[in-house]
Amino acid sequence: MKWFAFVCMCALLALGLVSTQWVFAQDAPPTAPVMKTDRLMKVFSDPIMETLKGAIKEAPTTPKGWRVIQDQGEATAEVAILTMLREGEHENTPEWDPMADAMKKAGLALADAAAKKDFADVQTKTTALIKTCNDCHQKFEPDTAPEILP
Repeated sequence: MKWFAFVCMCALLALGLVSTQWVFAQDAPPTAPVMKTDRLMKVFSDPIMETLKGAIKEAPTTPKGWRVIQDQGEATAEVAILTMLREGEHENTPEWDPMADAMKKAGLALADAAAKKDFADVQTKTTALIKTCNDCHQKFEPDTAPEILP
């Protein structure tokens, strides 16, 4: 009986060690961020903003010109969703998701204005979008995040 109890205890100990190693050896979840938020913004948001600023210098005269603006609004909304999925120093604060959601809504509003080919509204929505970016920068990284100018 003692021998059986000893064998059972050894088996349980071995299983415990194996399961502990398995838990610590797991890969990060498939949706875990690859880049830090500031890098994400440099890689994705900066090119979006540069394209958008070039596209709104004057009213588009072709469907493709309007589509470029619409695409930038939708792309901004997607970046906002990516920022909501992040975990980190700022991302766990209560203001993070509402500010990212404001950016998403501003991007979608811009896309909608472009779909309607309303250039005055596109300019207004672009200003509103830039404000959401700057508000977030001021809240979370006032010393390092850039101020976006229209």
